Formats: sequence, C-alpha cells, structure tokens
Amino acid sequence: MALGRFFTVIVTVSLLSAILTYVLFKYSKVKLLKYVLGILFFIGALYNLYLGKKATIGFEDLARFILATMFFIAALTNILFSIFLDLKYNKK
Repeated sequence: MALGRFFTVIVTVSLLSAILTYVLFKYSKVKLLKYVLGILFFIGALYNLYLGKKATIGFEDLARFILATMFFIAALTNILFSIFLDLKYNKK
C-alpha cells in the first residue's frame, strides 16, 4: 500500500516539474531559464543526501533519502523535458 503512495508522489512530482518546465519555456524570454529549475532540484537532492548522511535522530536519514529521491526525479524530469522541448521546437 505504501509503495503505491510513493509512486503516486513520484508521478505527481514529475508532472509538476514538467508543467513548470513548459511554463518557463512558453513564457520566458530567456530560453536557458528552464534548465535552472533542474539544476536547483539537483542541488536540493544533493543537499538532502548530505543531510541524510549526517542525520542522527530516528528515521531522519530515511526521510532525507526519500526527499533526495523526489528531488532527483524532479531534476531528471526537468532536464529531459527541457531537452525534448529544445529538440522539438528548434527553429533554424
């Protein structure tokens, strides 16, 4: 049951990341701005991994690992969707 909830959260995070990427792509004049969101998500994943390694209280390390996984999936979705948008709408 809990694994189904985790996949639901992962799919939701991926969809929100893709929607934010599309909004940045559509309404921003700076075309590289859509990659900044993926980089920030990746930094958030690394930060949560670091805090998870240093955690000493209860299940904090597990919670940090789950947060890092969610941030990493969001970063991966954002970067892949940004590349897809660049390839699809490449104007020569």
